[in-house]
Amino acid sequence: MSLTKEEIHMMLYHLNDEQMIKVYNYILSLQKESHTAPSMEADRQLKSPEQ
Repeated sequence: MSLTKEEIHMMLYHLNDEQMIKVYNYILSLQKESHTAPSMEADRQLKSPEQ
């Protein structure tokens, strides 16, 4: 599913403060996952025996 910036803006505009905090925390968790995933993959490659 793909949304335009305007559609996302309208969805966020109608959130109350508590809901906005949940969205913010969710975005932060996604950013952390995207930063840790490549480094975890690099660690696996370093630990795997060379063939």
